[in-house]
Amino acid sequence: MSTIKDHPSPKRHPRPAASPWEQLKCAASQGDIANIKSLLKAKILPNPEVSGEITPLMLAAYNGRVYASDLLIQANARLDASSSDNGWTALMHAAANDKARVMQVLIDARASLDHRGADGNTALILAAQKGYNAAVKLLVDAGANVAVEDNGGRRALSWAVSEGHLAVVKTLAKVDASLNSVRSNRELLTLAAHKGNVDMTHALIDGKNSAQSIAMKSVLSTAARDGAVEVMKCLVEAEALLHFERDKGIATH
Repeated sequence: MSTIKDHPSPKRHPRPAASPWEQLKCAASQGDIANIKSLLKAKILPNPEVSGEITPLMLAAYNGRVYASDLLIQANARLDASSSDNGWTALMHAAANDKARVMQVLIDARASLDHRGADGNTALILAAQKGYNAAVKLLVDAGANVAVEDNGGRRALSWAVSEGHLAVVKTLAKVDASLNSVRSNRELLTLAAHKGNVDMTHALIDGKNSAQSIAMKSVLSTAARDGAVEVMKCLVEAEALLHFERDKGIATH
């Protein structure tokens, strides 16, 4: 009878050592500052030879490695390099993972705020989808374009409403000019009405926005069909206030 000793396991060949490029990516991902400095000093460049490859800066941003990101930027890492799988840049990876401190480093270095990924998403849209209000505020304050739409025709504010992120809605409602259009108001208020979300409805309503008066009439019927009584009350009160403000304005002229 044969035994295990008669059939020894095949020899395991040691794994080949990681290339300096892979070592740099690993160090960036882990925030290993000493190793990053050593590799950069050895003239290992922070940019890939093949366009579309994941870069050390993307990995540092994804994992929130502030000092690693800063080191790589100082070594001339390409700020707006994007990966071939989803087209995301380092800033987009940071925004999608709520890494506000890394985002600030990238913004200060003049990373593109409005780069669009393969699905049309921007850093702002990604942060709004996840409800990361600190990231949204950072991008808005830096001048990110709130009007950019993804490939499905949705902008950051629309995503924030549909995902129920009230704080983000409040931030974006202050700066999104789409709220001056009847179509956009109808779309956003309808989303809030379907959810029966009174706070969201309040956040979207501007008592001096005439475009909302038209939109609210159709949204009111949607809220009624959905049985969203509190949303209906909110819309009726808002429309009454709008008429009051309009009449007051006429009286003062």
